[in-house]
Amino acid sequence: MATSEGSIIPKIMVNNNITDDSGIQIIIDGLKTNNTLQILNLYNNQLSDNMKSQLKVIQQYKRDGSNGYQQVNEMYTHIIT
Repeated sequence: MATSEGSIIPKIMVNNNITDDSGIQIIIDGLKTNNTLQILNLYNNQLSDNMKSQLKVIQQYKRDGSNGYQQVNEMYTHIIT
């Protein structure tokens, strides 16, 4: 995601920091307009099956540039719990 100064962040890693679905909602909201993030790593976070499923669908939306999401051709979401 871009910072306030416009810097590009191509990868975000979140390890053991998300304890419920509301924590991931902030990331999901940012993914809609972001067009630079290529890799989102979520390791050992407490995500519901519903949120995991949503993130996989959003990954495809990002690749396609569909459903209101900015396109990032090689966007990958890695979820390991």
